[in-house]
Amino acid sequence: IDAVDPAGRYMNGLTTKVTVIKPGGESAEGEGRQIAPGRYEVEMPVDAVGTHVVRVVQSRGDELVFEATRGFAAPCKPEHLALGCNEPLLKKIAEITGGVYDPKPADVAALADGSSRVRIKVWPYLLAAACVLFVLDVALRRIDLGV
Repeated sequence: IDAVDPAGRYMNGLTTKVTVIKPGGESAEGEGRQIAPGRYEVEMPVDAVGTHVVRVVQSRGDELVFEATRGFAAPCKPEHLALGCNEPLLKKIAEITGGVYDPKPADVAALADGSSRVRIKVWPYLLAAACVLFVLDVALRRIDLGV
């Protein structure tokens, strides 16, 4: 926590209290210590995955100097991030679908028969047809043809 006054000067000798509300609702409190001019540090373990709410209160004696509430999200646990790919599953999928597992880049870039598909946007044509049909529908309902 960096503590500076409105003039940009470091604020030293503050009492710093931090409260962390964990995702399950339980809270933990810690007291900060000054580690440099205007800089305070609080070490608390983050042992729960999810969103945490942090409340920081800094005071000098009975005078409240700074108060803020912020949130942060702790990502999933590191052991969940170190997953490799499921190669047997990928090989099975390639076999079932007639594909190739781990093809060479040149094979991926080469076209089988030299042709490619082109997508055509049909929505402008459908919108134009809907507009024409709408006007035609209104005209047939309003115009008395004497039939």
